[in-house]
Amino acid sequence: MHESKLKKLRNGVQQNLVNLKIIYLWGSRDLIEVPDLSKAERLEVIFLYKCVSLCQLHVHSKSLRRLFAEGCSSLKEFSVTSEEIKELNLAGTTICALQPSIWPKITFLSLKDCNNLKFIGNNIVHLSSLEILDLSRTNISSLLELPPSLQLLMAINCTSLESDFTQQLVLKHMLQSHIPYIHQQYLDNPAYNDDHAYFLFLGDHVTKRLWDLYSRQFNNYSLSSKI
Repeated sequence: MHESKLKKLRNGVQQNLVNLKIIYLWGSRDLIEVPDLSKAERLEVIFLYKCVSLCQLHVHSKSLRRLFAEGCSSLKEFSVTSEEIKELNLAGTTICALQPSIWPKITFLSLKDCNNLKFIGNNIVHLSSLEILDLSRTNISSLLELPPSLQLLMAINCTSLESDFTQQLVLKHMLQSHIPYIHQQYLDNPAYNDDHAYFLFLGDHVTKRLWDLYSRQFNNYSLSSKI
């Protein structure tokens, strides 16, 4: 139902959706409500891109794997309960906070352009499968810890984040989680080149002090690995 004129998808709990796997309402600008989908036991994907009239979204599904709500510019209230969720895109919404539920399999989370977002729950560190996190152009003021599985962090133009502290956090994460892995890959294969584990720092540069610290710590690690 691409670019439909729908405002609602029926009312109440949906009893006859047991075979439904995909909801595709891309560009349905008049949509104001998504019903209770808890009975859609095989639902895997929901596309709600640019459903600009949607103000709240609460999805409870045991089988949901991918949810795309990018560009839902009126979306303020949000929750998703699914232990199977792997990809979640809330870019361009107006959510104010995110408290990650139990999302043990999530690998991709985009909060880009969520201008009202100032806080991410501390339990984000427990998202043990998260590989990509995009916080670009949000007003998040602090990051306390990062999941050890994280490979790509984007925090472009996050002007509320304190640059030096954030760079120290990312550096610590790189040293603890990625450099041992990269180092081992290099020992196994001297031609190895890792194009996946990297970070985009806020601002336009890495401070010299942080770069010196990174270089020193990396050299210490490399030396200790050879002993």
